[in-house]
Amino acid sequence: LIELFEPDAAAKRWRFLEPGSFRYAFFSPDGGALHCRKIASGLARWLRANGANVYENSKVTEVDAEAGRIVLESGETMQADRIVVAAGAWVLKLFPELDGELKTWRTALAYVEPPADLKAAWRTAPVILNVGGAVDGYVIPPSGGAGMKFGSGLHRVPTSDADWNRQPVAGEGEAIRNLFSPPIARI
Repeated sequence: LIELFEPDAAAKRWRFLEPGSFRYAFFSPDGGALHCRKIASGLARWLRANGANVYENSKVTEVDAEAGRIVLESGETMQADRIVVAAGAWVLKLFPELDGELKTWRTALAYVEPPADLKAAWRTAPVILNVGGAVDGYVIPPSGGAGMKFGSGLHRVPTSDADWNRQPVAGEGEAIRNLFSPPIARI
């Protein structure tokens, strides 16, 4: 059941919102933050429990999906009936022919420490999928052992090389954080 909140009611429920800065808020009790490492380790557990051989921390340099063959960085080859690739943004290194169909992005994030008086509110906050306006932004509250993070589509650059430009650019985190104030109070 999705709930609609007027600004004052939303700011009362989630004290980190500035009520005069948005028209309404939607809330859904379903969903939440997806933590890729937890998902991958859960998938590995499930695969092992169902008879699969799982080789973690083995860098694959080549996949022949039709033949069920992979080549490891060491040069070792392996055969399998089925291959599950969990390479994330690095998938184009294994399947460069997908470059036109799949787009990977260098996406900058800002990790933010909430103000002390709002930490409890943020600990129980939902994921904010879209803050509205031109920001194209989302907020993931502290969860799964990770800090609070802010991301904006305004700070992403298409790239076919997931290792390209992985270092933060000076001032980038502050620029991203500032996109969210308002509607997020005191960040």
